Order: sequence, then structure tokens, then C-alpha cells
Amino acid sequence: NYTGSPATHSFSVPGTYNIRLNVSGVCANDSSTTVEIAPTPTSNFTLDADSLCGGRSVITLTNNSTSNTTGSPAYLWYVGDTLQTTNVPNPSFQLDSTGTFTIGLETENIFGCRDTLEQNVTLLPQPVANLQVGDTADCVPFGVGFTDLSTGNSSRHWEIGGLYFSGTVEIFTYTAPEIMETV
Repeated sequence: NYTGSPATHSFSVPGTYNIRLNVSGVCANDSSTTVEIAPTPTSNFTLDADSLCGGRSVITLTNNSTSNTTGSPAYLWYVGDTLQTTNVPNPSFQLDSTGTFTIGLETENIFGCRDTLEQNVTLLPQPVANLQVGDTADCVPFGVGFTDLSTGNSSRHWEIGGLYFSGTVEIFTYTAPEIMETV
């Protein structure tokens, strides 16, 4: 029971509520109405990768949001503070430079209730494989010197004469005649 005017009440649970006002003095009268409290939508999406390589990469998003009401929700997609697209459930965006980007989705239901989710994606520089080889022809046994001048990499995998190595290889000795290919 509320007295006075205006009366306010905060609803914490979605639903339909009956509101009745009874006024009295010498005579009495009442009025009633219903209010519908809509649930907040839930924004949710997945990234096809949380790290990408290259100066220009496309990221695809899968929308898993729920509006929690009837009717189609509205979607606003952001990269950083810039609106990229609206009402596209599963968009793709091209990222043009390296760095960490915040992807945001705002979901709005037919009642104007909104929810936002943000996730980060990192666009890493493309590693550059660069191999320098010493002498490339001689008699067996032949020690070939290799220098890895690669940049932007965190690991190395070598294939030398059908053998595979990881890590650092500085000299490889050929003990039988063969044609050397480096990959």
C-alpha cells in the first residue's frame, strides 16, 4: 500500500503486474492498469579466433544472444568505439592493422531493454621466414651453415635433407652426396 502521489516501485523480476489506485474522500473511486516488465536481453557471441596474423585479417562473429522476449532483437556491432553494422546477426569484419581490438555487441529487445558484451581480439604481425645459407655446393662431408634471420616468430621448424628439426640449427653436415633443398 502506497500513500501520496506520485508513488514509485522498482520491479526486479520480469512479468505482468496489476496496478490499482483507490482514492477516497466522501466518495471513493478506483482505477487499475497492468504493466509489463520485460526481461533484459543477453548479449553473447563467439569469435572465430581470439588471435589472428597478418596486416589485413577478417574475423567472423557468431551471435548467440537471446532477446528473452517475442519479436526480433536489434543488434549493434562495434569495433572499438566505431559502429560497424546493425541488425546483422553473424557479421565479419576486416581488421587492417596489428594491435588489440575490442569487439562489442549491443542487443536490444522490442521493449528497448539492452545488454552489451565486449571481447578482445589481437591481430599479430605476420612472421617473416628468412633463411641465409653459406656455401651451397662442395664435396662430402660438407658442413653447411644456416642463419635464421626470421622476424616475428616464436618457434622454428626446419626440414633439411628429409630430416626435421625444431629450434636452432647452425650447421648441418652432409655425409652423402645429394641435392640440398631448404624449405
